[in-house]
Amino acid sequence: MRERTQVGDILFYRVNPSSLKDKFIGFLQRLTGEGPGKYCHVSLVDTLDYQYEAVLPRIRRSKIDWNNPCLELWRINDATSVQLLSMLEAAAGDVGIWYGLGDSLRGLLKRGRLTICTQYIIDSAAMGYIDLTEDKGDLLVSPDELSTYKQIRKVSA
Repeated sequence: MRERTQVGDILFYRVNPSSLKDKFIGFLQRLTGEGPGKYCHVSLVDTLDYQYEAVLPRIRRSKIDWNNPCLELWRINDATSVQLLSMLEAAAGDVGIWYGLGDSLRGLLKRGRLTICTQYIIDSAAMGYIDLTEDKGDLLVSPDELSTYKQIRKVSA
């Protein structure tokens, strides 16, 4: 999968049934009427070995574990290299920002939906003038819901 990756791709993490963290995320998705789902997390590919992701307690740039069997590679349709670079510049500018319940609730007040990892992807894309929104008035956009958006497509599992 690594050899097919391009800068600006989106990594979807499938739920690992043996992970307590993934089970907790599934529980939260059920509470909001979103789950349980197939995916528990998404991130943006920066370089072939690094990703930007919103993970408690901060937004970070971290190494991609290409040996993780739960990874799926997705791509934004018709995005130009300029748009993708602008998106990644915005994502890089957010590294180190606190990410947690307070931020999520502020997102609820600001956008009418909770801020989670998927909203971080949507917001970063918007900074590159890439519209990934499909506003359905939801409390949150789960990774599963994001995977149904017509603006992105699955490249490989």
